[in-house]
Amino acid sequence: MAEITRGDIDHLASLARIFLSDNDRAILAKDLPSIIDFVDQLSLLAKKQVDIQPETVTLSQLRADEPSQTGLTIEEIRKLAPKISEDSQLKVPAVFGEPDVS
Repeated sequence: MAEITRGDIDHLASLARIFLSDNDRAILAKDLPSIIDFVDQLSLLAKKQVDIQPETVTLSQLRADEPSQTGLTIEEIRKLAPKISEDSQLKVPAVFGEPDVS
């Protein structure tokens, strides 16, 4: 069984950016070694059973590089995304918490 120190647990908690109480640390110190050993067993099993074959793709398997057809006219698109920048690009709402385009 792997030996886990309090310093190891504190280091993992800082990497994960989580706060651990003393009770949480005690539970992890008890349970983490057996979890790590189990993961080691799984990785050994996976290495024994998996025969890795390189995957190749032939040119006949590739699709043609063609633009998709949305069926919308440019006017309909402009109604959906009314904010247009100076260089005629459509502005849409931000994704992943970035600032709004308005």
